[in-house]
Amino acid sequence: RLLAAGVSLPGLQPGDPARVALEGYPGQLAHELIGRRSYKNSPLPDRLIARKDLVDRLEQGRTRLGLRLKLGHAAREQLVDDTSGDRLDAVLCLAQAAWAARQPRHGLPEVVDPVEGWIVGAAAPRAAV
Repeated sequence: RLLAAGVSLPGLQPGDPARVALEGYPGQLAHELIGRRSYKNSPLPDRLIARKDLVDRLEQGRTRLGLRLKLGHAAREQLVDDTSGDRLDAVLCLAQAAWAARQPRHGLPEVVDPVEGWIVGAAAPRAAV
């Protein structure tokens, strides 16, 4: 579908440079912010606390992305109260996309595996020794 849409897939497929598709992985950024704690698919108190911690850390800019999330009270409550975690996942991907938009080559390494692609914000692979 992405190829048919004609979007640019950096490192994989040229397309319309005004429409760029990148792969985000919200769990990667969530793990950076709150470790391996689960924040999704449950109304249990520990998951609520994890969602609050995620939002707090995004608002404080406590990521290596160098971005801070600005939210109004209602938006903050919607993120925290969404027990599925889908809204929070969307915000995490948005943060990754915002970071990529400010990077040369969208933050992608010089060589991208043509089968696997690349997840925005992933650490560059180390050279073989």
